[in-house]
Amino acid sequence: KYLLEANVRYDGSSKFPKGSRYGLFPSFSAGWIVSEEPFMKNVQDIISFMKIRGSWGEIGNQDVANYAYIPSMQTYSSNWIDAGTNLRFLTISSPALVSSSLTWETIRSKNIGIDLSFFDGRLSTTFDYFHRLTLNMLGPGEELPATIGAAAPQKNVADLVSKGWELNLNWRKTINPDFRYSLGIKLWDDKAFITKYDNEGGLLSQYYEDYEFGEIWGYETYGYYTVDDFVSGTLNDDLMNGTLKEDIPAYYTTAKPNPGDIRYVDIDGDEKIDPGTSALSDPGDRRIIGNSHRRYQFGITGNVNYKNFDLSFLVQGVAKRDVWKSDYSTWPYYDIYDPFNKHELDFWTSENTNAYYPRLYQNAGGNTVNSRLVQTKYLLNGAYLRVKNIEIGYTVPEHIVQKLSIDHLRMFLSCEDIAKFDHLPKGVDTELVNLGNGLSYPIISKISFGINLTF
Repeated sequence: KYLLEANVRYDGSSKFPKGSRYGLFPSFSAGWIVSEEPFMKNVQDIISFMKIRGSWGEIGNQDVANYAYIPSMQTYSSNWIDAGTNLRFLTISSPALVSSSLTWETIRSKNIGIDLSFFDGRLSTTFDYFHRLTLNMLGPGEELPATIGAAAPQKNVADLVSKGWELNLNWRKTINPDFRYSLGIKLWDDKAFITKYDNEGGLLSQYYEDYEFGEIWGYETYGYYTVDDFVSGTLNDDLMNGTLKEDIPAYYTTAKPNPGDIRYVDIDGDEKIDPGTSALSDPGDRRIIGNSHRRYQFGITGNVNYKNFDLSFLVQGVAKRDVWKSDYSTWPYYDIYDPFNKHELDFWTSENTNAYYPRLYQNAGGNTVNSRLVQTKYLLNGAYLRVKNIEIGYTVPEHIVQKLSIDHLRMFLSCEDIAKFDHLPKGVDTELVNLGNGLSYPIISKISFGINLTF
């Protein structure tokens, strides 16, 4: 009823320079089968099995750099042509800067879990919580003066933490010899953060401390610019080139907004819409508006057997995820060669001011870019549920198949990917596989009939 295991690894790799090639990585795990204790005897009719377990360990990762401590020179073809051969000269680049102290990436994991079984095993469940710390990840070193003429070398300067949990529930019951069923539910979630990174300026273009993987930075959509936002009489007949009133924020670019263009919230109050210095200290009018990481993923399985009939199913999905897409699948008239889909015809005009899409411009020009910045209005809900499989089968009774000198005969009808429920545009797979222009091959529903035959 008491379990303990310990391991120690001492690994070496030639991918790292001398003096940094070896690492010592210990680990251990322990468990306690509580249901074996005398004080659990009185509740065995309810709790038939209970085990508490935990583990801690470190493991090294050498797949962080392939001999990156060795300065190398790359060859490429120059832009100059050899007059004698009419071929471009072969040129060798200068070697990049390297770090002399590259070493193992260390992954330190902690886990605690519990296994439970109730009512003679009819109901079983497991729960796990994990905390994983990745130390000494490769990242760019400290910024170097531009006069050096080379980028900073990669060093072991970053740390990452990921944590999450997983829950499994299974129920099975036999009603009578002819009828039994089972149901299983799996639910899990995780998040990951950068805890150390050499980004003193807090630039949003790279990782920074406390960065959560999947963050989506964007603008908060206020609505559309309206005719009332402009000084009376300044708009022309096409409702363009007007002068905004003093308290109405404008784009930070030279482009002038027009009625029907997207208007964003002026978060920093400087009467203009801009990204600031794109740093944590000055993100302008942007903020974190969502996260693209999959949260609360789940799977549901079930089986039902009644006499010679059987039914099974598998459902899978994601309960929370934000998606930002800016391509042919999400915008009408993405460029001059983009045809319109039916649902994309609801765009702003002077007669349709409550449209879903903003104003369109000839050749997708004008303020098209400013109206399609990352923003809250067009942030997609990436949650979905897919019916992955449903199978119905019938096993021919033994007394019938034996007359035909057959040991086993089962017929079945299987349906795969027959239904999905999501909030994504048409033509976009829930897995967001991009096969070009933001579109993917449509999910194929398959219906098949088969026979399992054993002689």
